[in-house]
Amino acid sequence: MLVQRTGTGLTGRVGYASAISVVVFVVTVALMLLVLRADRKEDA
Repeated sequence: MLVQRTGTGLTGRVGYASAISVVVFVVTVALMLLVLRADRKEDA
């Protein structure tokens, strides 16, 4: 919701909204990799 509010409207800071999206994506991928790594250790 923050990305949508930042990127639209009268102020429309599209670059800032894009940067937020990239950061959220990187954090999500990092957390996903941690969960997958922990799951592999439990199976072994």
